[in-house]
Amino acid sequence: VMGGAGQGEEVEGALQQRGGLVHVIGLLSSDVATVVEDAERLVSRGYRGIKLKVGRSEVEKDIEMVRLISQRFGSDLVLRCDANRAWTLDEALTFADGVKGLEIEFIEEPVKDLADLEAFTRAQTIPVALDEHLSDRLRDTAAADVRERATELMSPLSGSLDAVVLKPSVLGSVEKFKSLVDLCVDLGVKPIVSSAFDSSVGLRSLSELALYVDSVRGARFEGRPPLLHGLGTIAWNIHEPREGRLFLEEATSLPFEGWARSLVIDFEKQA
Repeated sequence: VMGGAGQGEEVEGALQQRGGLVHVIGLLSSDVATVVEDAERLVSRGYRGIKLKVGRSEVEKDIEMVRLISQRFGSDLVLRCDANRAWTLDEALTFADGVKGLEIEFIEEPVKDLADLEAFTRAQTIPVALDEHLSDRLRDTAAADVRERATELMSPLSGSLDAVVLKPSVLGSVEKFKSLVDLCVDLGVKPIVSSAFDSSVGLRSLSELALYVDSVRGARFEGRPPLLHGLGTIAWNIHEPREGRLFLEEATSLPFEGWARSLVIDFEKQA
């Protein structure tokens, strides 16, 4: 990270200078017995947002986990749920009814069938996020056709689609990634950069892509809170976070103008 005297001030102003903060959400796979303790552990490490994996046991247990986290942290913690398309439509609606009134940023990929996803958004009010549906749709799509194909998928979800999870290593090219970022910004949808459990080398590049997203989105929507990107898998790699942050020296060049030369990934230690 940028060294020398005044390092704190340098980091705070770095987004417009040589570097910036990439805010990261914590990933939580837990159960009813330990979910609060596990969430507290992440919060103590500086995270102010958690993505809870659901759809791995009974829906009732998922509902209980969300309620416990909500009771413990309330609006102080950003909460996302990710079902990885595990639920039927009925199960997804049962979950939505069970957590009604609780603060959930969005549910990522609640159901496998696209028609069921559209029905889910019509039947309840919790926003949704796309991940696997998008990567499936774009798997064999040329970069020039990405925007059109993605628009076809996203348009029926208008009003309920809060975010799109972008995994560059799955998308396959920077051109596809950039096209999707531009589309999301145009539609007012959050483009969230996420890791597919990449190596530390991959995570380094993803952090730069996340900074690019924040710069593009910040230029369009000044004053909005920073996105929480899905790079929490970094704890499984060589460079362990220190005090809730990962320090990267001399960020590599990527084919966009204005790239920072040094970055700090901030695991929400900073407000």
